[in-house]
Amino acid sequence: FFFQAEDGIRDFCLSRGLGDVYKRQQYDTLSKIGQNEWANHLSVLLKENGQYWELSLFWYFLRCIHQYGLSEVDAFNQYQCVRVFIEENKLQRIFEMKILVNGGDIMKLLQIKAGGPVIKKVIDAAFLWQIQNREKGKEELEQYIVQNKDLFFQN
Repeated sequence: FFFQAEDGIRDFCLSRGLGDVYKRQQYDTLSKIGQNEWANHLSVLLKENGQYWELSLFWYFLRCIHQYGLSEVDAFNQYQCVRVFIEENKLQRIFEMKILVNGGDIMKLLQIKAGGPVIKKVIDAAFLWQIQNREKGKEELEQYIVQNKDLFFQN
């Protein structure tokens, strides 16, 4: 969630109207890597941690206090910023999202008999595609997979 720099930890988000609480310059990570990238990154973390994502997120910021010397106030504010981002992007229950295609579908689309690692690549890509295209359905996802077929066979 943080960038390490010569002058310490760079904040995830800008101060949310806290005025004089923050004396040092704040950096908006979203402007550096983009909101979609953050949504993708956080969605993968939320999926991996399942229903325990909130506890994992809280634990991460506790570690930042100890490991990086982040103050408790800064850690709490960073935690709140990430929570707000998750809520604004409706990612709280993303770990429950079902992938619209299965291994059999993927094998047909890619015209392969055995998939192994390729199937995993496609499923991971499908998860990220669905996060960015929640209003779209299975047919559009299948088109995406076919159009990007070559990417899934690269190492």
